[in-house]
Amino acid sequence: MQKCDALKLFAEIKEEEHKDAKFKIVLDIGCGSGNLTKHFYENFDCEEIIAFDKNEMMIEFSRQQNKIENIRFEIANLADQSDKIRRDIKLSENADLIYSIYCLHWLKDKQNAVKNIHNLLNKGKQK
Repeated sequence: MQKCDALKLFAEIKEEEHKDAKFKIVLDIGCGSGNLTKHFYENFDCEEIIAFDKNEMMIEFSRQQNKIENIRFEIANLADQSDKIRRDIKLSENADLIYSIYCLHWLKDKQNAVKNIHNLLNKGKQK
């Protein structure tokens, strides 16, 4: 179900909203196995994807299964403060796009999560 929903979402983004968009940095929150991260990278024009999850074993699995130069898998928790997340994922500048598939509902403090996403997102116009 997750994959099916994610693929529908990616298709909608590509067809309706960002079909010609070029993303410098994309964040995938709660990336799990990294399969959807890889799919996103293969279907969108992005320089780098930083995918993160709080589960260290999933990140290790993702790194082994998805060896793509422009995708980095990092251990980080969206429940932390945005400055800590920024350090944990080695984010040098804000992301052009942030997405999460079936992750946010697990967080207890959703208000903090939304604040963190806002703080990590590029406020400039998309080209």
